[in-house]
Amino acid sequence: MNKLIVLTDFGELSARAVRFGIKLAQNLQAKEVILLNIIVPLPPGDYYSSEGLITPEEFLADPFYLTMKKKHAEQLEKEAKKLKTPNVDIKPVVRFNDSKTDLNNYMEHYNASLLICGSRDEDSFLTKFFGSDTENLVRKMDYPMIILKEETVIREVKDIVAAIDVNENNQDGLGEIVDFASKLKARLLFLHVITDGEFSPEQAIEKMQKVAKKYKVKNYSINVIDNHSLEHGLRSFIRQNQPGMVALLSRGKGKLKNLIFGSDTEEVIRETEIPVFISKSE
Repeated sequence: MNKLIVLTDFGELSARAVRFGIKLAQNLQAKEVILLNIIVPLPPGDYYSSEGLITPEEFLADPFYLTMKKKHAEQLEKEAKKLKTPNVDIKPVVRFNDSKTDLNNYMEHYNASLLICGSRDEDSFLTKFFGSDTENLVRKMDYPMIILKEETVIREVKDIVAAIDVNENNQDGLGEIVDFASKLKARLLFLHVITDGEFSPEQAIEKMQKVAKKYKVKNYSINVIDNHSLEHGLRSFIRQNQPGMVALLSRGKGKLKNLIFGSDTEEVIRETEIPVFISKSE
């Protein structure tokens, strides 16, 4: 992970995400953090001038928006200089966005491997860009990401909870999580929540040991708990063990997919109270 992108809209949540991203980049020994500020135009139906409807291209060339872009660039440049740190380049970037671009394009263009963003429920770039819920963000991204909410507690990442569904055959995204934890020198806390009694604790432990062996994980612990739901079990485990981050797989068809893409997505991410790493491996 040589390059990280951190989204910023100059708000307090963005400022926390930026500080978190730079600290994380240092720990990962990444070479560059790109502070990306995107100016989101009005919907196409709102492109009007005194002469009527205008095209998006004409809209983006309007002096008002060009001036806005210049001001944002100056502000972001000042912020980047204040955040200057040894061994990590801080690169400020301001861009307009239209319907033909998305964050995957920016990740590819800047050759970045991790996106960090703050996600509020309303009036944020993410809301305008992806819709009203975090589910859309996760669905549309093809790269790993870390999501912070306004309530997120940021602490040193010594332990990462990796929620595992032992019923799921496709654990491909776990390799990305293992690599991330290894670079941070963090311990992985493998967690399986038994909700249906399909496996005994002993069987679940055995299955997770096989997973750890498959991915050659060296620094880890195995944890199995009973709870009526995966969401409540995960939150309870986090409160008891105080890890620095939780990691989730977004592939597969089982309980974890329902957790990430279910109706409670934003509630789960918010109530975990710590940064959420979502793997996007194929």
